[in-house]
Amino acid sequence: TKDNQLGIDELSDINKRLYQDILPENYGKSYANPDYAVRMLGRHGKIFSMLYAELRSAIVYAYEDRMYDFVSLCELFLEVYGMCASGEDGHIDDKYIKEAIYYYMYDYADVLVAERVCDTLTPEQGVGYDIVMNSDLNDLSYLYRYGEYIGDNEIKTAQYLNGLTEEKLVAMARTYVDGYIKGFEVMRVDLKPKKAVNIRYSIGQERMVRYAVKLFAEHNLKPVIYRYAISRINRRLTNRCGYTATPANKQYEYDHRMDEALFFNKAYMDRKLSVIADTYEKNASLAAEYAGPAVIEVFGENPFKPESKRSALRLSKRQQEMSVTYTSRSAEITNKYIPRDKYSFTIIAYPIPEIGDNFEEIYDEIVKVNTLDNDKYKTLQQTIIDTLDTAVYVHVLGAGGNKTDMKVMLHRIDNTK
Repeated sequence: TKDNQLGIDELSDINKRLYQDILPENYGKSYANPDYAVRMLGRHGKIFSMLYAELRSAIVYAYEDRMYDFVSLCELFLEVYGMCASGEDGHIDDKYIKEAIYYYMYDYADVLVAERVCDTLTPEQGVGYDIVMNSDLNDLSYLYRYGEYIGDNEIKTAQYLNGLTEEKLVAMARTYVDGYIKGFEVMRVDLKPKKAVNIRYSIGQERMVRYAVKLFAEHNLKPVIYRYAISRINRRLTNRCGYTATPANKQYEYDHRMDEALFFNKAYMDRKLSVIADTYEKNASLAAEYAGPAVIEVFGENPFKPESKRSALRLSKRQQEMSVTYTSRSAEITNKYIPRDKYSFTIIAYPIPEIGDNFEEIYDEIVKVNTLDNDKYKTLQQTIIDTLDTAVYVHVLGAGGNKTDMKVMLHRIDNTK
């Protein structure tokens, strides 16, 4: 059944059922929770919990109609299932299950890693772009097209933006876009050869993003809009680089942040690096036209204190060393095709409803601050900077009922020119 044939209540119900097993209230008895998996499955628990988390990638593959990725993941499941079903007297050999997972990651790196690189370079494609530019944003059912967990943050943010005037939305988008363009001016980077800007946002912000896409077009920049990496083959710890929703469960994200410990070795690392280099080479022209990221961050999330679990997979010392090597060599490859001195970036931040009952009031104030006259306050800011360059410390005092009273020592600057 196509999404547009379902009502918003039905879509919401489907969404909750897809994510209910990892929501905080259910996580204690979920096999995605390594503690529970180990308690129920013994020594096999760590492996099956990792596999469980990886299989959840199928949700996004289904929503994005990535049939090849979906089927290959199902093949992994069936292979492991067959091993378990054929074991005599319930015996399961971890060695063969680990090998199955390893070779899935190794063999499909040429697909999944290459797809990821292409996604980060190719403008005007993908589910995110289609949702932003072609959905009826007045009908919040569009939120459920992502396949991400949709909670109050996403719904209330979208509702709030729907209530803003076009004038205010355009002002917000223009501040965001102008800040990006000014970055090129400040860094003295030539924008003319660039044709694509990577827009990163949180789900619910689509209305503002749509205006931004139109304003970027005035500078001959097309949007590259991609989702954060889903499979552990492309993920780094809990990082979510790309468009994203508020995680359904941050403890779940934390528990699985090092799942690659099950399969990460030098051969796998070298294969990934080879695929990255080959994909960049094949897409060198797109890479040369990449202008950099324009990021819309959020703040106001509820404080999260992760629980460190012995049952969770962890990188060994050797794997940690290889991970550092991989990060360095991967960055070198990227820098070869997208030199750091040839692109720029901008970051703007808005609150999310999780910040509290004053969400809309706080959002309004942030909008006011972000849309102030840049030239006017640029002069004021520079005056403050020049003064601070000669200062020893800053004395911060609260106003009204705020009782803040603190001194912040400043690093000495010998040359302020």
